[in-house]
Amino acid sequence: MKLKALALAALLGLNVAANAQDDGDVARYGFLFPSGTARSQALGGATNALGADLSALTNNPAGLAIYNSDEFSMTPQLYNIRTNATYLGQDLSDQSSKFNFGHAGFVGTTKHRNRGKWQSVSHAFAITKLASFQQNISYSAYNRASSIGDYYAAQLSGHNVTPSNAFNYAPFGAGLAYNAWLLDQNAGADSANYTAVNAGGQVYQQMDKTITGGINELTGGLGKNYDDRLYMGLSFGLPIVRYHMNSSYSESDDSLYHADFENMTKSEDVKITGTGLNMKMGIIYRFNDYVRLGFALHTPTYYTLTDNSSFDMAVTRDTSGYHTEYSTNKTTYNIISPWRMSGGLVVTYPNIGFISADVEVVDHSSSTISYTSNDAASNSNAHDINRILSKSYTSANNIRLGAEAKWDIFAFRAGYAMYGSPYKTALVDGFDMSTKIMSAGLGMREKDYFFDLTFSHVTATSVDLPYVFSNGTASPAATLTNTRNILSASVGFKF
Repeated sequence: MKLKALALAALLGLNVAANAQDDGDVARYGFLFPSGTARSQALGGATNALGADLSALTNNPAGLAIYNSDEFSMTPQLYNIRTNATYLGQDLSDQSSKFNFGHAGFVGTTKHRNRGKWQSVSHAFAITKLASFQQNISYSAYNRASSIGDYYAAQLSGHNVTPSNAFNYAPFGAGLAYNAWLLDQNAGADSANYTAVNAGGQVYQQMDKTITGGINELTGGLGKNYDDRLYMGLSFGLPIVRYHMNSSYSESDDSLYHADFENMTKSEDVKITGTGLNMKMGIIYRFNDYVRLGFALHTPTYYTLTDNSSFDMAVTRDTSGYHTEYSTNKTTYNIISPWRMSGGLVVTYPNIGFISADVEVVDHSSSTISYTSNDAASNSNAHDINRILSKSYTSANNIRLGAEAKWDIFAFRAGYAMYGSPYKTALVDGFDMSTKIMSAGLGMREKDYFFDLTFSHVTATSVDLPYVFSNGTASPAATLTNTRNILSASVGFKF
């Protein structure tokens, strides 16, 4: 397994800046897998041209115009999440369960009179879970090649950083390590360089990370029906972000290889909160009773976020015992997430069912970050992050497929979705960083109410890097396979 350099080498400046964000903190908000109704999830999310489903608010708001009655629905969910990690040939897994409230919404429809071919207008409001960050990650192994101390020593070496300025130079990385006695300044003519007391690896490494939170969006929109042929819609979204990551990374000299090092632990606690604003617009055209085409455009979301983080490093050395250092960070910044464009097709067989397909393009390279402080260090950090995003990320093609078969008041559904990798090249050979969703469900619809039940199986692959060398040296990487089994139930009423 080889970790590719691509733009990761550009991370050289990120961890020595005055802020703790990196490209992953920006890219996170481009990975959206809206929960929506149980029906839309059973169809793999392929509802762009379908309409008459409240998931239209977060997919194609033109679908609101196909409603001919008022409707309220809600969708609770039960998650089972399992993460398998492989690190330096060692496998480890962790799992958890969680209850989510995936969706709730209302649509009201008004029929037009004496307005020619304008048939109706529908107004809708909903709260939808756009993303769930829930994940437990654990991995460990004996690393014979490198240590996090090597990484921190490289941050300071060759930059004329004096010991008294080390903490200000890199308060969340190498400065923390130096003040906690993980690094020593070299003597004599080599004094501009630093050496780690656990240099060269030969240490047992352990990472434990718990991530909670998600993005819930409050959305309001309307749809207009023209001649039962052309449907148009517009919606505005207010996403609310809650992200909490708590991690503990440790190294220990279990083999007694190092003369003056026993163990070290770096703990991080990161809390990010904020809100955003976006707009979605779309159209659906019904050619006849059998074929409908849809198109939707989602503007970038403009987020304002606040990061409250704390970092703690504790080091125990053989000769001088225990040392610790602590730092905190509070930063307010703005993120502009990617624009999204999608098209959909629905082929209907009256009284039998339908098949649907969506194709979506998301330009992850268009994401950007900026800091409200507007100081030189923050602007430099933002420039580095935006450079990585533009050079290392790319447009991802997402495909969603769904089918529904009807029998009397019952419906049987199945779906599949594939969300492509946001990276231009794989971070790890043979690891495509994509997300795949398989789903199946059933529903019952009466005149005044309905009930839908869906099971979704989500598999996502990613990479976790405890540290990244910027000089081409191979960095250790944990490959993660995250599996989510989701049971969703929608109950709705028509008025």
